[in-house]
Amino acid sequence: MRPTGRQGRNGAMGLRRKSRFSPSCYGSRDSEPPLIDTAWRAHAARALNRQHVTPMVQVGVQVGARLFPLLLKLEGRSPSGSTKGRTARALLLGLLRCRRLHAGSHVVESSSGNLAVALALLTAELGVSFTVVVDSKTTSAIHALLATTPARVDIVDCCDDDGSHLSARLERVFELQDSLPGAVWTNQYDSPDNPLAHYSETAPELLAQCPKPPDVVFAAVGTGGTVSGLARRLALLSPQTTVVAVDVIGSLATGGEPGPRLLTGIGSSRRIGFPLADNVIVSRVHDRQAFAHARRLRDQTGVGVGGSAGAILAACARYLATATDDVTVVCLCADGADRYANTIYDDHWLADRDVLISDTDLLPAMRYVPWDLRLPR
Repeated sequence: MRPTGRQGRNGAMGLRRKSRFSPSCYGSRDSEPPLIDTAWRAHAARALNRQHVTPMVQVGVQVGARLFPLLLKLEGRSPSGSTKGRTARALLLGLLRCRRLHAGSHVVESSSGNLAVALALLTAELGVSFTVVVDSKTTSAIHALLATTPARVDIVDCCDDDGSHLSARLERVFELQDSLPGAVWTNQYDSPDNPLAHYSETAPELLAQCPKPPDVVFAAVGTGGTVSGLARRLALLSPQTTVVAVDVIGSLATGGEPGPRLLTGIGSSRRIGFPLADNVIVSRVHDRQAFAHARRLRDQTGVGVGGSAGAILAACARYLATATDDVTVVCLCADGADRYANTIYDDHWLADRDVLISDTDLLPAMRYVPWDLRLPR
């Protein structure tokens, strides 16, 4: 029987990593790649090194009697529709650098949504096969996006003891590695190229867009790659900046007790495998709070963000309740509202799950406003 949990092929979720997120060729090759196609490799390198800068917008949030400016970095405005586009490029580039990715490869990965779409788009551009293992929580919006690509979707139904699907998805990935010719796993859970994407790209881009070095940056936790890479680079470039890793109650990503959760794109059924720098603190919020903040932001400012960004906004409001008036805050919003139209923005979806949102779920925030509006004195 194949080991499960933190074991498995190449030591799933437990691989050894080099410090400072150095690109690393982890794991052994099952077979030597064919003769190098230099033209294809040059094409792949160009595609995978193509960086897209996402916009940063400013809104206001009223917390108590005070109005704070919030800087929102909208990763949903990227070509892949999420911050996972950066991760996907880095993962594939790492495999290309190690000569484990070639024109005849068949890429496999486990994903709940956004990384699946990002890898599907990139592998289609590279002309290589791609199979993604998803589960029943994957939304219809993600399935619709995947259907526009050549990607093969493999759905697992069985659950772990805590109701999640991660172990089942990983076990299926191991099976595909054994059965598919040319199979290569990007392994978002352990590859050092995951945090490297945000160390080398996201952090300096975010700082360049800020009017002054931020006091606090909020980012959601899933595999931990985004927060890990972002925080380590900010510790070097902006030592005064604190990074708040936002998790959802019921997730084990940053500790806590396992429990039911409806949010996708944030949290995990296991502890993250990447190290967190000393400038990171953790904040956990409830699903319902995330839904309330995401919906209210869109209704009152027209800025649509995904569920994980709703969780970030809830954690941010809690932080601002005791902050000074001149604090500079950035929220890294991983994706947009379009991927949640049939879930957190759908009243019927919420009602079917017995989720009743009220104004108390926004507290201590009162409302959001476009930044060109000011509250009456």
